[in-house]
Amino acid sequence: MLPYLHTNLWEYPHVTTHVVLAGYECELAESSIPKLGPDARWCRPEEIDFDDTLPGTREFITLALKDDLFNRISITFESGKNEGHSQSQFTVATQPTLFSEYGLVKYWGKVGDRLKVRIEEFDSPRLLDYEIIEIAKRKLADGYHITAVKGPDRAFKPLLNIIEIAKARNQFSSI
Repeated sequence: MLPYLHTNLWEYPHVTTHVVLAGYECELAESSIPKLGPDARWCRPEEIDFDDTLPGTREFITLALKDDLFNRISITFESGKNEGHSQSQFTVATQPTLFSEYGLVKYWGKVGDRLKVRIEEFDSPRLLDYEIIEIAKRKLADGYHITAVKGPDRAFKPLLNIIEIAKARNQFSSI
């Protein structure tokens, strides 16, 4: 599927140009995100006007969005250190399982210790999204802070809701 290569010949009256579009999926580190000029910007896939892009761009974006990595999310919560108690962490991550496309993996325990794991399966993405939001609400109500969020760059309503809830409670220290 990826990397994706698309070639085109652009013929002009005075010259023929061979254009190659090479598309690769990658994960950018926060510190390595390039500064964009005035005519460039980061955008969500649904904002792209493919009439203004190189031939092959639509095909590459369509392939990339079908990749499971673009649909998975992971949220890590950590509790503050209380007197006499170690700091705890709790992570939820979406991941397909052998029996369901809509799996939820939960990891929890004391920071630095071996974490416990539980896997749950859901019949639909809506049920999975609902469970993620409910878990986030419970963890935030218990005093946990969100310390890491990984997920799709495009708008993912449940993830955006969770982040807004945490920010409103001043319990968001990620990114």
